[in-house]
Amino acid sequence: MRKAESDIAMLRGALVGLIGADSEQELRQMEATMRVLPAPEADKAVSINAIHALLATMPPNTY
Repeated sequence: MRKAESDIAMLRGALVGLIGADSEQELRQMEATMRVLPAPEADKAVSINAIHALLATMPPNTY
C-alpha cells in the first residue's frame, strides 16, 4: 500500500507541475478557463483529464 501511495504522490506532483494548480478552487477555475480557451479540442481534453485526475486524487482534508 505504501508503494501505491508513493506512486500516486509522485504522479500527482508531476501533474501539478504541468497544470500549475493544486487546490480544488484553483483546479476548478483552471478547468473553466481551459473550456473557453481558443485551443484545439484534443489539447483541452488532455488538460481537463489531468485536472480531473488531480481532483480525484486529492488528499483528505484539502477540499
